[in-house]
Amino acid sequence: MPVMRVSVQFIGLCVFGLLSASYTYAYGSLGHEIVGEIATSHLCARAASEVEELLDGESLGRASRWPDWIRRDPKWRKSGPWHYINVADNERISAVTGRAEGDVIWAIEKFRDELADQSLSELKRAEALRFLAHFIADVHQPLHVGRYEDRGGNKIAVRIDGRKANLHKFWDAQWLLKLDRSSHATDTAGQAA
Repeated sequence: MPVMRVSVQFIGLCVFGLLSASYTYAYGSLGHEIVGEIATSHLCARAASEVEELLDGESLGRASRWPDWIRRDPKWRKSGPWHYINVADNERISAVTGRAEGDVIWAIEKFRDELADQSLSELKRAEALRFLAHFIADVHQPLHVGRYEDRGGNKIAVRIDGRKANLHKFWDAQWLLKLDRSSHATDTAGQAA
């Protein structure tokens, strides 16, 4: 497998695709997969081919779900803080980024650099692509860049169809699942269209 040449344009296209997906309002497994499908649809043929090659045929949508799947694995517990950043009211993000354990801003920069580093193995760069796609989607879920006091909405109780949940969980998945998507249900390609 030839070494993937990562360019600024490729990363820009991934970011553009993920940013344009912010209307989905959900970033649970299904939301991440939809965001990945939308990002893929904005890649030029060369970049799409390189992503497919680096991910060994796995879709970017499916690959972007991996960082959530591994969080409970003891080897990857360290990745928990990488999924968010807490910011106090009227505080600049630059004032809170740079924690020793990392945060989502740090993680995006770290995995962008690893993806672009041609000296790393394809396995390591594929891992970086999975993380990068995931975290770019995460920062577009309003509660992944949220208030410290409410722990990104995890401390705000809500009721959905008579069941208790928290605001973060609602934004992560329940909103998307609650939308009237009768013709597409969990069809990510249909929802991404």
